[in-house]
Amino acid sequence: LTPGDETKITLLYGNKSVDDILLRAELDDLASKSNGRLNVVHVVGTRPDEPPIEGWDGELGWVDAAKIEKYGYPPSDDTLVMVCGLPAMYDVFC
Repeated sequence: LTPGDETKITLLYGNKSVDDILLRAELDDLASKSNGRLNVVHVVGTRPDEPPIEGWDGELGWVDAAKIEKYGYPPSDDTLVMVCGLPAMYDVFC
């Protein structure tokens, strides 16, 4: 995050389990130091209707349209959406 840049970023980061979250501490640390410019939303689950996981208070299920609407920014000329993941994600979001 470059000083002076006011760009806001939301990362919806999907993983199968809490233990699978690669670089979780580093991403959360970067977000905490970003003055609100970076929001990391961890989404954990192996199915869309993932049941509650003991000790987990983050999002459950898959990265889906509802989560994008909840956490993303509204469409505009200066909004950019990037997708990286399984081929099914491209079919849904691209």
